[in-house]
Amino acid sequence: MEYDIMSKKEFEKMYFFGRLRGLHGNGSEAGHSG
Repeated sequence: MEYDIMSKKEFEKMYFFGRLRGLHGNGSEAGHSG
């Protein structure tokens, strides 16, 4: 099984951004941090 680190990083990034998008989709209450 070959697993590239870049793939993992990219997957984590997409997941992270996906969560942020979901949270912000409900409303810009949290705002932009960091």
